Parts: sequence; C-alpha cells; structure tokens
Amino acid sequence: MAIKISGWQADHSPGWPAYELERTINRGQCDRTINREQQSRLHLILAGDAQGRTGYVKSLEQAIADHELQDTVSIVGHCDDIAAAYDVSDIVLAPSVRPEAFGRVAAEASAMAKPVIISDHGGQREIILDGQTGLSAQPGHAQSLADSLTTLIEMSATERDAMGAAGQRHVRARFTKENLQQATLEVYQGAIGAAELVEPEQDNRHKDTAHGKTGDKP
Repeated sequence: MAIKISGWQADHSPGWPAYELERTINRGQCDRTINREQQSRLHLILAGDAQGRTGYVKSLEQAIADHELQDTVSIVGHCDDIAAAYDVSDIVLAPSVRPEAFGRVAAEASAMAKPVIISDHGGQREIILDGQTGLSAQPGHAQSLADSLTTLIEMSATERDAMGAAGQRHVRARFTKENLQQATLEVYQGAIGAAELVEPEQDNRHKDTAHGKTGDKP
C-alpha cells in the first residue's frame, strides 16, 4: 500500500509499502543507498512539529530537491492524530541519532502493530526485538538504515503484518500502565525493606548511647 499524505488525507494505491520517519532522516543519502527500483516501492513521510527549527526543515527540503526525491519523501509537519499516522503506515522508523531513555515512538508504533526500525542504542533496545518485532540499524549510518528498509520492503505484507503483531504482543505484555505501576511499587518496597533492615541497628546504637554504654565516664 502506498500512502501519499497531504494534510493527513491519505490517497491509497494498492501494493506498495508506505513509511513514516520520526524526526530523523539521513539527509540526501536515500538515492545513494536505496536504488531507484526500491524507491519506486516506498514513500517516506516525515511527521512532527519543527519546534522553531525552520532552518533544519529548509535544509531537509533542499536535500530532497537536490536528490530529486520529491515523489519519495514528504514533510507533513504537525500531526494532531498520531494514531491515524501510524495506521496508514506499513513501517515506522525511529532512527534516533542520540540514545533515548525510553523510545515512545517505537512503543506507540508497536502498540499499533507496526514493524519498527530503530537505532541500536538507548531504551529502544528494550522495546524492539531485532528480527522479531522490527529491525535495528547502526545509529547515524545511512547504509545500515537502508539495509533495514530493504529487508522490510522485500518482505511480503503478510510477513510485515506478523512482525507488527509480534511487536504489539510484546508491548502489551511489558509496557502497560499496570506493569509500570507494579514495577514502581516493587522499587519502593525494595527501598522500604532495605531501610527496615538498617533501622533496628541504628535504634540499638542510640539506646546504648543514651545509657552510657559507649565508653562514657559515669
């Protein structure tokens, strides 16, 4: 399925994969690492607010023009309905250059049963199981990202759907609100338990001091 998005109005064409890139793309390197035939089978969508970084957006737009990728890459800006954005994507990319503490995009996309390509560092490693729920690429490495894209492009829709479904099961099993609450309580319980083990010893020391048993003269 190819999805071309203009103001998040999807124009569906059968048979081609569509992709959403989160924040980061290796500028202008797509046509050197993914051949023209492969490019014809995908459409890359960069979604997200520029947050004042207009210069960065302009540099991306210039790179797209310089490499004649206008029919392959779209910058769509802010999206009010991120669930809809995930829904129209066949694959979601979150190739962060710097490690993320958690990696919410990867978790959200997996929850929507989408295979995800991540950078192999940071908290994303806990969310995406390489080869099972998505793929990992070397951080900041265009060829590694292109190789991962190619792998998923060459999969059948059924295989991609199975990978996405595995990701959804993984996220639902590990990253629910209930699991987060339970893990937080266990940390507090462990800390309280450790404090209780230390407290009686401190109390005895105070008692001994109060009764003059620490070497004080009578």
